[in-house]
Amino acid sequence: MLQNLKCNLKQYLAIALTVPICAMGVTLFTKAGWGTDPFTSFEIGLSYLFHTRLGYASLIFEGSMFFVFLLIRRSYVKFGTVAFCFGIGPCLNLSGSIIDFLFSGNMELLHKLFCFILGSVFIIFSLAFYTQFHQGYQTLDMLSMLVAELARKTYGFGLSVTYAVLALSAVLMGVSMGAGTVIAIICFGKLVNVVSPLLLPLVKYLQSGKKKL
Repeated sequence: MLQNLKCNLKQYLAIALTVPICAMGVTLFTKAGWGTDPFTSFEIGLSYLFHTRLGYASLIFEGSMFFVFLLIRRSYVKFGTVAFCFGIGPCLNLSGSIIDFLFSGNMELLHKLFCFILGSVFIIFSLAFYTQFHQGYQTLDMLSMLVAELARKTYGFGLSVTYAVLALSAVLMGVSMGAGTVIAIICFGKLVNVVSPLLLPLVKYLQSGKKKL
């Protein structure tokens, strides 16, 4: 029992540490100025549609999805859900302040490219890592996991489909898509499928505490 508690605590800590990494990735990706990720674009569209601030639109949508999945896929709602629900906002604020301080003023192309690539790496790593614990998911990943489950495909496939639907919905609500948004739709799901097996030994180690890396 004590061993199980230790393993769970290690998994929870790993997931909690993933939250600021994901937040930094989103901040860097957006800072490049080549569009936002499809999920953020969708929530911006909701703010346009309901004439409200992005924070309120995000809260309403993600809060609604929380209760929907609590009813239809309770297994998706665990520690990871809570960690992202309550942690991603403050982490985004903190990472935003850090990146604004580091990249103040007009950014050169090289700086934009750096932010875009590093942001993409952080996002892909965080999604490929924490989802393999199956200890609950954020709203985006609950939708992606549901698509993957229904289609009997990988999580990366579900992410690509979810991204495409969210981006299309955002465009219909008046949000402009940047090149970065298109790249995220086409590439992120496939790259998550590539990275996930590479991180699996670490995930298994944290789950059992016995397997060697």
